[in-house]
Amino acid sequence: MSSEIATLQLSDFEPLVDSSFTLSLEGVEGTAEAVLSEAKVSPAGKYAQEARDPFVLLFRLPQELKLEQSLYQMENDKLGKIALFLVPVKNDETGHYLEAIFS
Repeated sequence: MSSEIATLQLSDFEPLVDSSFTLSLEGVEGTAEAVLSEAKVSPAGKYAQEARDPFVLLFRLPQELKLEQSLYQMENDKLGKIALFLVPVKNDETGHYLEAIFS
């Protein structure tokens, strides 16, 4: 099962906060666990022609795993497979954080 990115809404991700996503790592064989730590409405607002309200997802990875911005293949038991463009936004004692923005 895979999800069509153009049809995904904030409501698809809200119940998955604190759930794990398996992230495939490019250039190396292996995967990493990313936990969806936030799913919220984007502060950017909505344009009249947009089919959905913009939203932001924040994923937490292990602190020692520092990833660059890139398109990553991810998988979740409930959502299935999805490709997301993730951008690093912060590091702290709890982990390394990557953000995906849906507009």
